[in-house]
Amino acid sequence: MLYNGLNKQGRTERDTQQQQRHGTMTRLMSKKDVQATLKQLREAGFTVEGAKGSYKVLDGDMVVLQSMPHSGSGPSLVTINDEYFA
Repeated sequence: MLYNGLNKQGRTERDTQQQQRHGTMTRLMSKKDVQATLKQLREAGFTVEGAKGSYKVLDGDMVVLQSMPHSGSGPSLVTINDEYFA
């Protein structure tokens, strides 16, 4: 059911279609959460490249997660490959 053009998740139909087409999810995460996630991914065997807050997590040649600082000491913008983790 739509309310003012938004579905239950608060997205427009266009937003939902774009996310499905691109297969990515973008979120803001604290530095602490990013570091904990990177640690878990390293332990799981993924390759983590980068420094100073900008990171790429790879499985072979495929980028499965990217992180870059949003501001000096604030959260990081994290993009996750939804299709990979589906």
